[in-house]
Parts: sequence; C-alpha cells; structure tokens
Amino acid sequence: MTPHYTLVSHGTVLGHTGAALPTEGLPVGAALWHLIPAQGFDVVEPIIAELTAPPALSLVEEVIPTPDVYLHPGWSEQQAQMDRLMKEAARVHQFRLVLERYEALALELRDGAGHRVAVSPMIVKQMVPAESVRAFAESVDPEEAQWIDTSEPCYLVMARLDAVGAATAA
Repeated sequence: MTPHYTLVSHGTVLGHTGAALPTEGLPVGAALWHLIPAQGFDVVEPIIAELTAPPALSLVEEVIPTPDVYLHPGWSEQQAQMDRLMKEAARVHQFRLVLERYEALALELRDGAGHRVAVSPMIVKQMVPAESVRAFAESVDPEEAQWIDTSEPCYLVMARLDAVGAATAA
C-alpha cells in the first residue's frame, strides 16, 4: 500500500500524494507521487504553471548551463554562453522572481500524524495528458489510479523524505 502524505504551505493544505511512481533516473532518496490537489492548491497553481510552462523549461534548458558545461567549457563556448545569458537576462530575472515566490511557499510534506517528513518538495505540472498518467498509474499502483482526474491538469510532487519519512514509506 502506498503511504500518503499531505502537502502543506504555511499551515494550509494544498493536496495529498496519490499513486507512487517509479523513481528510476531521480536523485538517490527521491520519491515521486501523483498529487491530488486540495482547495488550497488554487492559490499556488499559477506559480507552478508559470515555473513549468514551456518558456520556463526552455529557459532552463537553453540559457542556464549544466554544472559540467559551466565549470569546464572551452573559452569560445564560455563566451557564447555568456553572450546568450546576457541576451536572456530579462527572462532569467522573471524566472528568478517566480522561483522566489515558489520558495516563499515553504512547502512541506507531512505524514498522517502531522509530522514533517520532507521540506521543499517540488511540484511539477505535467505536460503529458492526464489520461497517460492515469494509465501509467494503473500499471504501477491500480488502487491509487482512481484519484487521477483526467478532466483536470495533472501534477506530480517529488521529494526526498527525511529519515522518519523514509522509514515510514519502507
């Protein structure tokens, strides 16, 4: 059975975790769930939508280099990256402002007893159809798939559980 957690921001319930999804390719210790939004989620949904919109994702992919590329570029590539970054400064600034609003949410996952099991979970609005997420959830966690509303946008939450949360999930 999938352990369930509550997503909270400053004491307001934003949603609950549903189907646990596979973690291959995620950082060690990270977990991934379908998010079942609660009424309080309406307040933060615009921030999530803005951070995960295609322009924001392309900004991250195209303008912000990976650590390896940034730390070990050839001189000509480094100059090209800096020129591109300067051209994109306004977009980077807007992204930073949205990211600050997201961080100010002070998101936490709490277990059924109300204990904090993770801080700073990441919420992602899925770009794939909710029907696809539901079909996938049916194959990995059939009991939880029923909570995926295919008429609404689909959200996932990823977090690294602390030691207490990891022990509960095991």
